Amino acid sequence: MQTIPDLIELYGKDYLICSGDLPSIVTGRICEESVFYGLDPGAESTVIERFNLISGKQVDCNTAISTLSGGQKVILMTLLALNSPAEKILFHNLMHNLDIAKREIVRQLLEEYASAKTIRET
Repeated sequence: MQTIPDLIELYGKDYLICSGDLPSIVTGRICEESVFYGLDPGAESTVIERFNLISGKQVDCNTAISTLSGGQKVILMTLLALNSPAEKILFHNLMHNLDIAKREIVRQLLEEYASAKTIRET
C-alpha cells in the first residue's frame, strides 16, 4: 500500500494530492482551508453552496473544520480540489470515510469534473 510520502514522491510535481485519510490541511475555518487550494471568492462560494446541498449541514466561510464529521471533511476536500486551479488531482483513499449514499454523490462529482481535469484515484 502506498503512503502519502510515496504518492508525493511519485506524483507531487504534477498532481494535487488529496487523501481521504487526512482530508483537512488546517484545523481552523473553511476559508483558511480554501487558501491552500488557491480558490478565489467565487469558487469558495461555489464549494460552500455545493457542500451545504450535499451534506445537509449549513456552513459558511467561518465554520470551523473541527465541527465537520470525517465524511463531511472528505466531501469538503473533494469540492475544494475539484474547484481549485489544479489541472491534475490524485485522490487517495477517497471513499474511506463515506457512507454508500455519499460515495455515489462523490462519484458523480468526479464524473462531472472529469472533462475539465485529470483525475486519478488510488
